[in-house]
Amino acid sequence: MAVRSARPDPGEIDRALWSERTLVKTWLMRGGTLHLVPSDQLADYCSALSTLRFWEKGAWLRGQGVTAGEIAAVIDAVPAALGERCLTREELVDAVVARTGDTHLREALASGWGALLKPLSRLGELCYGPPRAGKVTFTTPRSWIAGWPASLPPQEEAGVRLVRAFLGAHGPATPRMFDTWLFGGTAPKAVLKGWFRELAPELTEVEADDGTTLLALTEHLGSLAATAPLVRGAPAARLRPVHPGRAA
Repeated sequence: MAVRSARPDPGEIDRALWSERTLVKTWLMRGGTLHLVPSDQLADYCSALSTLRFWEKGAWLRGQGVTAGEIAAVIDAVPAALGERCLTREELVDAVVARTGDTHLREALASGWGALLKPLSRLGELCYGPPRAGKVTFTTPRSWIAGWPASLPPQEEAGVRLVRAFLGAHGPATPRMFDTWLFGGTAPKAVLKGWFRELAPELTEVEADDGTTLLALTEHLGSLAATAPLVRGAPAARLRPVHPGRAA
């Protein structure tokens, strides 16, 4: 982020995360990779991503060595254990084991990959808190983010807002590109089509040099048309990653 700033401020991100709380750090897209997102958009991300409830699939449960009942108990216990506090991983694990009485959960919960905690981040029940003595802490969005809603917005509305934001930042693009960016290519097709259909009045089809049909926000057509193509000898472009191994 500093490389893309005219005047990089080394402390800006930490202030946004831990003092101003305008950014939040949590597991989100593409299998639960850690991301920083605007705090006022997190509820939309959680609503959209919770449409894929990977923790209910038998293959995932077997892979983590837990039962459906155990993951349900974790989902109930974590928010209750956190309350309005920030707990280290060790403190949170101790609290969850104490609440559930299930010592079998300890090893999986203590894993640095956070596999059993990632469903909580998708459900809007867990995010990172400020580091303490060199250790990560966890808390709940409702206690950390000002104005956190009583319930997540409907996924139909949240998804449309995320498509609009994606095209504003990374467009022109295709629904498949959006799916790769947000879901890692696993979004239910009906859900994806519904979001783009709702946004259709704000979109215009454009054609790339290779003949690919892309979608752009209509309000951005003027600025796109006025943008000069990169030519040899021009200042170097700074690419912004939108997916592991790719750039826009």
